[in-house]
Amino acid sequence: MPVRNYMTTEEMERLAPLAYTLRRDSTDSPKNVVVIMVESMGREYISAISGETAYMPFLDSLCAHSLVFSNAFANSEGSPKGNCAVLAGIPSFTDEAFMNTPYAENRVEGMGTRLKQLGYTTAYMHGGLNGEFKFDSFSKACGFDTYYGKDEFGDDRYYDGHWGIYDEEFLQFASGRMSAMPQPFCAAVFTLTTHDPFPIPPRYKGRFPLGDQSIHESIGYADFAIRRFFETASREPWYKNTVFVITADHTFKYNDHPAWYMNPAGRFAIPIIFFTPDGSLSGNDTTVAQQLDIMPSVLDLVGYQGRIGAFGRSVFSDDRPGRAIIHLGGLFNLIEGDRMLLFDGERTKGLHAYKTDTLFANDLSHIEKQTTATMKMQLKAYMQRHADALLNNRLVPD
Repeated sequence: MPVRNYMTTEEMERLAPLAYTLRRDSTDSPKNVVVIMVESMGREYISAISGETAYMPFLDSLCAHSLVFSNAFANSEGSPKGNCAVLAGIPSFTDEAFMNTPYAENRVEGMGTRLKQLGYTTAYMHGGLNGEFKFDSFSKACGFDTYYGKDEFGDDRYYDGHWGIYDEEFLQFASGRMSAMPQPFCAAVFTLTTHDPFPIPPRYKGRFPLGDQSIHESIGYADFAIRRFFETASREPWYKNTVFVITADHTFKYNDHPAWYMNPAGRFAIPIIFFTPDGSLSGNDTTVAQQLDIMPSVLDLVGYQGRIGAFGRSVFSDDRPGRAIIHLGGLFNLIEGDRMLLFDGERTKGLHAYKTDTLFANDLSHIEKQTTATMKMQLKAYMQRHADALLNNRLVPD
């Protein structure tokens, strides 16, 4: 990790403060929290958000009763990095995920850490091989005390032969484990069937549309598995007092996609959905949102009070602008408003109207010089903040 000295510490603090204060509202209550990360679920697969071909009819229907952030983005291209962003609010400005860097032993206070301070019980659930991608040790560092993987599931009849337990059976298992957890609880669930080579149970062959991407059939199966999870969970006493957050770890980068989803913005476009059975959260919010916003938003919803470290913001507050910060292949990108800045660490590589310039054919950086300069300084502040936090063990504010 290089030392970054783009600006003074005072300027960095002004542009990219890490300390983030949450204030409890008198109406907040300790709701259960279930975060479901769906492997490789790009925004394009949910027709209710994208307008593209429908492959996830259950999530389409759930969107009608949820608060949907329809202009949301992943912060990275990989599963470990996606977990870091969602569970700990750590951005991806390194080639390797945080848990695979020399800074993995740094102090981390994730979603589970903070919720335990409010009396929550916590668990991380992933049907993959135990120890895979260090999800077990990293989730523990983020405050998730219990880990459920393939070994805990304990029935290899439902092993897909590649990654772990098929989504349908593991999500049913996850619902059962939640029912055994004292309330309030927080459970993070990460699916796996929609990972290459996309095996689905043989009994479902021919049931889901094959589409024109290798992931399409398994995306339909994952949607079915999530539907079954909600059907089972809805019969449990904890269900009505639960906030469900549904998002992706990243998108599927192979095969051809609708044109917009192949540009540098669409390549990271994911859904972020907040669902409460009582209907208290609903609507379509087009503000820029990102995975880094999920942890502070959840803590805000359940009434956490105090200072946390956050590169993102609570989507339920207007105290920080909506932004997305993304790193891939040597480019550091910032999305804010209707512009996306591409920066290689030294030079601007483009400023684009990402919503309308599908092919990123028009570089606006030489026309909109002030916007370019402002966004570049903002992005540099995030980069410097991230480097300082890792090099000096400052992810958690004093």
